[in-house]
Amino acid sequence: MASNEVEIRVTADTKSAERDLKGLQGSLDGFSKNAKIAGTALTAIGVGLAFVGFKAVTTASDVEEMRSKFNVVFGDLAEEIEAWADVTAKAVNRSKFDFIGYLASLQDTFVPMGIARDKAAEMAKALVELAVDVGSFNNLATGDVIRDFQAALVGSSEVMRKYGVVITAVGLEQEILNQGWADSIKEITPAMKLQATMNLIIAGTTDAQGDAIRTAGSFANQMQALKASVRDVVVEFGMALMPMASRFVDVLITIVGFVDGLNPEMIKWAALIGGVGAAFGLIGGPMLLFIGFIPSIIGGVTALIGAFTALKVLLTGPLGLAAI
Repeated sequence: MASNEVEIRVTADTKSAERDLKGLQGSLDGFSKNAKIAGTALTAIGVGLAFVGFKAVTTASDVEEMRSKFNVVFGDLAEEIEAWADVTAKAVNRSKFDFIGYLASLQDTFVPMGIARDKAAEMAKALVELAVDVGSFNNLATGDVIRDFQAALVGSSEVMRKYGVVITAVGLEQEILNQGWADSIKEITPAMKLQATMNLIIAGTTDAQGDAIRTAGSFANQMQALKASVRDVVVEFGMALMPMASRFVDVLITIVGFVDGLNPEMIKWAALIGGVGAAFGLIGGPMLLFIGFIPSIIGGVTALIGAFTALKVLLTGPLGLAAI
């Protein structure tokens, strides 16, 4: 008995379609990769610039407050002392803004203790110059030396021992009497003690005096110079951004004030809108993830098209028509 079964084998040329789809998938993969790189780079640049800008503005704001104090404590001498600070800071490769801060701090120590403003200004200048030299000589930051000087000037003289300067109550009294500022110990005032302390500090640091200029080429002093230059640039940059930052803060204050003034019903509506925004974020996230999987989906479609092409050949070919 003859068999009616027929074995049919069909092959179709799907290479062209598969090649086109693979090319499309490759293009999408390349675009996706480049987009990720560009997005990451732009995000990093944006965050970096925002951080630098914020840091610059806050630093400039601190300097602005410090300059306000400087103008108050020096009064009519402020412009003259600031010019001195600018010139001297450049001579020893330090930040002029740091100098203004040191001077203001020292002046604010001297004047309340009874030192005349003009004399206090000269004392402040002398101690700032000395602090730079002592810091250079001992490889310490100028700001740290200034703080030690201030502590000694108001009575905590122990901090000066690490610089080789020993200040005692007897030594201060003897210095005051030697200078002729008082005829007896009973006549000694806090201002006299402060001046005597300064004299002993100067006398005890003769080896360090002039060290900043003598060793300006050392690595430590070059690093100090670099830090000072960077600080001054950051402050100048921040000052340029201050007007824009102030306007931005004004807008935020206005917005916060507006929201604070809303009645409870409007606040409910605002909360509802916020909830809708959050929901959109929850929906949008998965949608973006889906878009990210498109190249993989294209790969699957490639296989499907190959199968459909083979089926089409089967149905439209002689065997397919014969079967029909």
